[in-house]
Amino acid sequence: MKPVIRHIVSASLSLASTVGLAPTALSQDVDTTPPVLTFSPNPLTVVSGATVAVTFTATDNEGIERGGGVECTAGSFSVGNSTYTAPAVSEDTDAECEAVACDAAGNAGAANLTVSITAPAEPAPPPA
Repeated sequence: MKPVIRHIVSASLSLASTVGLAPTALSQDVDTTPPVLTFSPNPLTVVSGATVAVTFTATDNEGIERGGGVECTAGSFSVGNSTYTAPAVSEDTDAECEAVACDAAGNAGAANLTVSITAPAEPAPPPA
């Protein structure tokens, strides 16, 4: 955190009509550190239609204020269960999942999960 110095001047007036001014410096720490978000494993390879466990963490020196969940270009991510579910695909497909979180100071952090979705293998032809 970077310190911010603010100057405050306090004044007093006595009954004898003398005025006294006393400058006072006030130091306040300002949080400039964004939250840190991670996915593990990353990158992730998953079979078409499967659900796999993925560790997702979001940490901050002052605490997470709000998060927007995890958005994926294909499939879905459950923050509560810490799982990724791949869509059913007929050919190998890539997807990205993004998580964003903010702390009380308004600092935002983000993380991306890269997913390779593997199509099911073609069945072997029947014997002739």
